[in-house]
Amino acid sequence: MTPTGPVQHFGSTAPEGAPEEPLEQRLAPLLRDRACPSSALAQALAAELLRECVHGWSAEPGFDEAVLSAALDPIRREQGWRAPVARLLRALTDAPAVARVDGYEGNLVRHLVSELGPWVQGSGEGPHWSGRALSPGARWVARSRPLAALASELETGAVVLVASPSEHVEACAIGLETEVTFVLSQGGATLAGRLLAENLVRGGRRVRFVHDAALPGLVGEADAIWFGTEAIGPASFLAPHGARNLLAEAERLGVPARLLATADLLMPGGSLELPAWAESEPWRLWEDAPSRMELEPQPFELCPFDPHLMVACERGLVRPAELAVGALDTSDLTRA
Repeated sequence: MTPTGPVQHFGSTAPEGAPEEPLEQRLAPLLRDRACPSSALAQALAAELLRECVHGWSAEPGFDEAVLSAALDPIRREQGWRAPVARLLRALTDAPAVARVDGYEGNLVRHLVSELGPWVQGSGEGPHWSGRALSPGARWVARSRPLAALASELETGAVVLVASPSEHVEACAIGLETEVTFVLSQGGATLAGRLLAENLVRGGRRVRFVHDAALPGLVGEADAIWFGTEAIGPASFLAPHGARNLLAEAERLGVPARLLATADLLMPGGSLELPAWAESEPWRLWEDAPSRMELEPQPFELCPFDPHLMVACERGLVRPAELAVGALDTSDLTRA
């Protein structure tokens, strides 16, 4: 990007016409969504924010960083626990300061439009994005990129136990050329495992579907155990309850444990958080529970990194710490 900060060219991803509903109403279904893949959700959020920039905020003389922060707060509360969404919010929040430091011309809306452009364009194989707002680079890494590090480990007839579903797990399972059997369960309160199982069957994969509680007893039958996630921190990753026990059992039995991820799942700032919506949706644990019942409805846990765990990512098979280090932009640490 040149110092004048040109607006990105969107091509077929240009904003739609002026929306009839206000931004809050358009965002509501996205903020309530518990099943949409995190990258697709972040892309949809970026598209709505881009429409608002073009058709709303650009015409508001009082639009400033405080108004922007207030508009982003609901997204942060409901979906900010997902790393791709958190990275989008961080980039938008940082864009005004980066523009000032780097001397980019134009107003706040112009800078937001320039940053939102790459987010609505989906995954790409372009240059690595440093994470710095208004910098070039694809905001997404293709979800099938970990496959190259996994394919050589599996022979025909192998059994892969899916400890926690994710879009990376689905993309790699569908793309695998070797005929293997995937063992899945419903995947916790959001039933992500059921959706994954349906997609894998449609994709021609062989699936064994079991109860969640059955998974620990099946680790010994597996040739590999795959973990998916939506957020990675410096010492742990986010996963449905039970992932920690499965990882411990995999280590005890010597079954290879692989976390399927890409650098865009690294949480900006490194701070992981459990989704707050769990407390407001206790029905996912027990609908119409008896009065005075003490419910613990949080379906996720932080799964600490284990020496037995390796990360399959766009750089190959690496240790968890190597994933974070490999994603750092060291070209100019004074501006990173």
